[in-house]
Formats: sequence, structure tokens, C-alpha cells
Amino acid sequence: MLLVDAGNALFETTYTTDAKSRPKAELILKTMGELKTAAMAAGARDLTMGPEFLAQTARKAGVPVLSANLTKDGKLIFPASTVVTVAGVKVALLGISPTIEHLDRYPGVHADPPVKAALAEAARLRGKADLVVALAAIPLADALQLAKEGGTLFDFIVQSSESRGLGTMQRNDRGFLLSAGERGRGMGALEIDLSAPGDVPLVDMAEVDRAAQRRRNLEMQADSVKARLATEKDPGVKKSFEQALASFQDQLQQLKKESWEEKAKGAHTVHLFMHYLDSNFADDPETKAQVDRLQ
Repeated sequence: MLLVDAGNALFETTYTTDAKSRPKAELILKTMGELKTAAMAAGARDLTMGPEFLAQTARKAGVPVLSANLTKDGKLIFPASTVVTVAGVKVALLGISPTIEHLDRYPGVHADPPVKAALAEAARLRGKADLVVALAAIPLADALQLAKEGGTLFDFIVQSSESRGLGTMQRNDRGFLLSAGERGRGMGALEIDLSAPGDVPLVDMAEVDRAAQRRRNLEMQADSVKARLATEKDPGVKKSFEQALASFQDQLQQLKKESWEEKAKGAHTVHLFMHYLDSNFADDPETKAQVDRLQ
């Protein structure tokens, strides 16, 4: 298992803090370190108290922070990327930070254009790992541009910004773009099977499941119309049934052409599970006690 964070985890806002904000952020990072988080991106909500606070606190907690475009006096503040090996699979992780106005109060600190920086780093990593994953703490518009311009470079772009909800993956040329939420409100799990030989495409098993369910529904509807046609005498009604049947058969033929179930055979597959961390999940007693003291 590989645990990562797409950023925007530490503070409620990007522009101010109260007396509780700093110890909350320190507790979050400490917990992320205890969970063996492999890397996190430096997002706007992580930089509220500045890059120096983030760097020092994350280092103390043992949480690697990544940013391919956050600089001070022209030099990267954090490593742009890291490569980790999980179950024999090399995974390249790169972090991207947004362009943020409040960084102006820290002398020499600047966020370079995120898409350009991410594309350059991904191109450097592409041949050195089995998977390339962008931890993208950037607005969705930038993430969509990154997915479009870096279509063959990324397997996954995990986006975090704008309080966007958890949920569906969008396919790009090679891989997928998905939103990860923010401030630890949800947990996503990607089950990835790379056992098929060769550099074969990634197939989203949710798409396969949806296509199979749609095929079953269309077959049931077609069978129902056929049964009605067999007994219907009225020419006008029969014509309507025949048109409906033709439509169902056309849709089934289109599904056959898309052949999602065939695509999954011999492919690398991915299945996304997303969970909101609500009252259905039990609290860790020790962590909850620390949170209660801060609250």
C-alpha cells in the first residue's frame, strides 16, 4: 500500500490563523507521519504560515513534501518529485503548488506556472518508473490543462483545491484525473493491477462495470419489447415497438464496438473507492483525545 496526500490538508484558510491553527497543523502532520505518508503536495492551505513552517514541521513529522514549482530566490524549496517502490512497482510522485497571492509576504518566494513545471518533471520521470502520479494541489482548470497537455505522461493526476468533492475519475490519453477533496474529509483507495505483461493501457473497472450493467438493462428492455411485439395486433403500436427495438439493438451494437469487457482482458486495471470520513468510521481514541484538547 502507498499512502499519499494531494495537499490542502493543514489549515482551514489560506490567509489567517487563530491560536489553534498551528497546533492543529502540527498534529495533522504528526499523524500523517505516523501513517507513513510517502509524500504530500504543498497546497495553498498548507502554506498559510509560510513555506518555512511547512518545511520544518513536515521534516520533524517525517512527511516528504513535494513541489515542482515553488521556489525561493529561484531555487526549489521542496523536492519536485520522488520515486518509491511498492510491491515491486516503481511509482514516481511529483508535487505541484498553485500560484498564490499570499506568498508575496515571504521575500523571494514564488510559485512558477504549475502546468509547465509539472510537464517538465513528468517528462524527466516517465522512463524511470512504472507509474507517474501528479499530486496536484492546483485549481481544477489547471489540472484539466495538465491532463490535456500531458496526456501520455501521467497515469494519475490527483487534484486538490477549491473544496471540490470526492468522486469520479476523468480519462485522459494515458491515465486519469480525479479530485481528492481537502482537509482530510475523505479517503480514496486506488486498487491497481499491473500483472498483465507489457506496457498495456490502464482500464477503469468502473467503466467496465457500468458498460456491463447497461448491456444487461438494454437486453432486458429489448426482450420485453420483443414479447410485446409477438402479441401486438395494432399496426401503429407495432411500429412504435419496432422503432424502440431497433434503438435498443443499435445501442447494444455500440456497446459491443466499445467492448469494455474485452479491453479489460490483458490490460492493467484500476478500481477507485472513495469514502467520506463521517460518523460511519470509528475514531482512533488516542488521536481523538488530542483533537478534543485542541478544540
